Amino acid sequence: MITKEIYEQTYPKTTSQTTATADTIIVGATGRSGSKTGSRAGAAQQKNTAGRSGTSSRSRAGAGSASRPGAGGRSGAASRSASAHRSGATGKRSAASARTKYHKTKKGKQRKTLKLLMLAVILLLALAMLRTCFATVDVENLNYPDYIQQNFIAVDGHSRTGNQMTRVNDIVIHYVANPGSSAKANRNYFASSQSKVSAHFVVGLKGEVIQCVPLDEESSASNRRNPDTISIEVCHPDSSGKFNDQTYYALVQLTAWLCREFHLDEDHLIRHYDITGKDCPKYYVDHPAAWNQFKDDVKRFQ
Repeated sequence: MITKEIYEQTYPKTTSQTTATADTIIVGATGRSGSKTGSRAGAAQQKNTAGRSGTSSRSRAGAGSASRPGAGGRSGAASRSASAHRSGATGKRSAASARTKYHKTKKGKQRKTLKLLMLAVILLLALAMLRTCFATVDVENLNYPDYIQQNFIAVDGHSRTGNQMTRVNDIVIHYVANPGSSAKANRNYFASSQSKVSAHFVVGLKGEVIQCVPLDEESSASNRRNPDTISIEVCHPDSSGKFNDQTYYALVQLTAWLCREFHLDEDHLIRHYDITGKDCPKYYVDHPAAWNQFKDDVKRFQ
């Protein structure tokens, strides 16, 4: 017979064992459940992995598929770019060739124009030389003003050589270097046997003008420039060589007339000093500003 004490001692053990067994069963079930759950989770994970792998594969495939048309597009763009580059290079070469041709043509025209200008200059110089060599002074057609008194000295081979003057390039101004002397007195001196000099004109203290040598003949006044110059001797009241007002006005008037007749300007007026360095005309050598004023007055009188 089982007593209560024995039962109580035995029952807890059984309960403990049962509990342990139940726990074991629960744990086992839990383990199996966990295994099933883990299996299902693993399966799901594998499916997800497979899905992702598939998606990745499809993405890569899609990317590959997409990349191939893109590569083709890029190739086409590159081809068009290269073609455009070649076309641009060809265009540049054509433009460069056109510019080179234009510059060559322009330079050719410039050279041609320069040659024509040089030829024109040479022709003008040749004409001037021919005129200098062969032209003659036509005194028949000169319009002599009334104030000129023609009183030519005789041909003596010295004062009046009789040599023909074929051209007039300049007009030379002198002074008589004999203070207070008149135009007539100086003309008579030229005509004397004592003289070896002369001038085309003498301007006196009262403004009188006497012509001593024809304008188509050389005078004997300006040394090496006798063959191509007209000479004018001018009287003065004192040793300074300065001309008085009447003389100065007559000189300006006469010189301006000669310039008009022989187509000269004030730049063709020279002093005896400019040819030989002689102190003549003295006042204009000592006072260059007065000489320049004289040339300006002749220009205005023309």
